[in-house]
Amino acid sequence: MKNCIILGSARSGTSMVAGVLSKSNYFMGKNLIGPNRFNPKGNLESIDINELNNSIIHVSLTESRIPKDLPRYAAWLYELPLEMRITSPTPFDDQIASLTKQEPYCFKDPRFSYALPAWQPYVNDAIYICVFREPDKTIDSIVKAAKYYHDVEFSEERASNVWIQMYNHILESHKDTEELLFLHFNQVIAGDGIEKLREMTGADVDKSFPDAMLSKSASMENVPEQCTNIYKKLCELAGYESKLK
Repeated sequence: MKNCIILGSARSGTSMVAGVLSKSNYFMGKNLIGPNRFNPKGNLESIDINELNNSIIHVSLTESRIPKDLPRYAAWLYELPLEMRITSPTPFDDQIASLTKQEPYCFKDPRFSYALPAWQPYVNDAIYICVFREPDKTIDSIVKAAKYYHDVEFSEERASNVWIQMYNHILESHKDTEELLFLHFNQVIAGDGIEKLREMTGADVDKSFPDAMLSKSASMENVPEQCTNIYKKLCELAGYESKLK
């Protein structure tokens, strides 16, 4: 099996993709987060890796760039423009090297959208899986999750900016990368995305993990034009026929 890192903003379907791969012999990190209201099957993220990526992000930012209204462990809600790209090396290289030696691994954390450049010197032959869904669904869910996890009143505008910046970082960091699989949430639900995962990773995929009940209708109304443009680009890269004109 190939090592892999799952990318994408929170609430985009990354937990579902991790679940499809979870029954394979992947090391996903220690202290995995269990089931909760937003991820009834667990989100399959390692608390240790979340904390490490938080540290990588913070050490790369000036204090003035760190949102004062968010907990310091909530970097999954940060809005980092492309000019604030994180670079390697960092003070955490030994921790990264130790984790990536435990092969085969499959790591998942929305903070990878920003922190991945610090990991890239150590990921060996890892492939990247970028998961996304309609931005209006994701934005709405981010707003609700921010309240649930951190008791933070997070506006749709801020959630939109998080979505925009995370996918901008992913697209910019991997525009020349061949080992990158783009997957729309609906492709995984339909099953063809699971087959793509199996072919690319060589893993024993769990076709029963996705829950079609989680797929809700989308209006795409009141979504910033930049979101719509990025979404269309992601759909093109995933070979997914978007209904947007």
